[in-house]
Amino acid sequence: MMKQLPPPILVKTWLYVIASNEEGIDYQKFKLRQAIKEIFSSTELAQLYIEQLADDDIEIYFV
Repeated sequence: MMKQLPPPILVKTWLYVIASNEEGIDYQKFKLRQAIKEIFSSTELAQLYIEQLADDDIEIYFV
């Protein structure tokens, strides 16, 4: 059975929090890294997921 992927905006938020230099959120970063590792295997693949879906949202118009 294939896992359901979380919404792209949620994954984008996770990656933003992980990249943050904010102090006092080490535990949250740890939990988010665990979630990303479980779902995507790496932060790089999570980023690729975001980029791929962003490309799908681009509309092209020919004039």
